[in-house]
Amino acid sequence: MVLIYSPERFQIGEVELRDLNRESEEFKFKIQVVYNKQVWNNYLDHYSISSKSHGEVFVFHGTSLNDPSLICNEGLRVEKTKSGLYFAANASTSNGFTHRVGPVYQIFMCRVFVPSSQLKDSLHVIKNNNCHYPQYLISYLSRYG
Repeated sequence: MVLIYSPERFQIGEVELRDLNRESEEFKFKIQVVYNKQVWNNYLDHYSISSKSHGEVFVFHGTSLNDPSLICNEGLRVEKTKSGLYFAANASTSNGFTHRVGPVYQIFMCRVFVPSSQLKDSLHVIKNNNCHYPQYLISYLSRYG
């Protein structure tokens, strides 16, 4: 089942990060929702075309070389990679590819359309700019760092 956000959610601004939880004094993690109207509309357009042959998964994407604010503003861009964008079903797989600011690590949880036959795969390589959306930015302290 796909949850579709209404356009009214974007009236606050074209691109926005909104906190889902407050940082505690003992910071462990923070989750922010990414709102980018243009990237979201591109994703919805792709959904309307491919929803019969594809399914949606929520997967993780590390951004070791890119500041997450660039991705929030532009979306994930396939042309900036050599072999496509990698998305993992498990956050621990993306932990080695996180963006790091001091002790804080950052990864995205993304919505991705994949062929129905690949819904249960643990790793997805995507070569299309419009079949993924960086839904959440997760900041955390890694116990492995």
